[in-house]
Amino acid sequence: MDDIDTQERKETVNATAANASATNYTANNTPSANSPAMEPTVTTGDWFLTLFITAIPLIGLIMLFVWAFGGGANENKSNWAKAMLLWILIGIVLSAVVVGVFFAKYYRRFAAGF
Repeated sequence: MDDIDTQERKETVNATAANASATNYTANNTPSANSPAMEPTVTTGDWFLTLFITAIPLIGLIMLFVWAFGGGANENKSNWAKAMLLWILIGIVLSAVVVGVFFAKYYRRFAAGF
């Protein structure tokens, strides 16, 4: 009797573990039908082209907005573009603060002609 109960518990545990893992991935580590749709991987060539485009002064900034908010880009590239725009904004704000502090401190010297 004890062996039967132990066997039933093992089968129940194994079945529960199998069902839990099957909800996300199959045995060969590919997404199952129940898992959310995965974005395709952005290749090295795509990243190379993306970085090249963003290095072009005005076009790069426009493309960052397109990739971030256009809706047609890969989710990974969209998130990257949003992060880059935030870094650009932080850089502009910090630059304005530094320039403002510099001119506030030395305004009298510049106005007096040294």
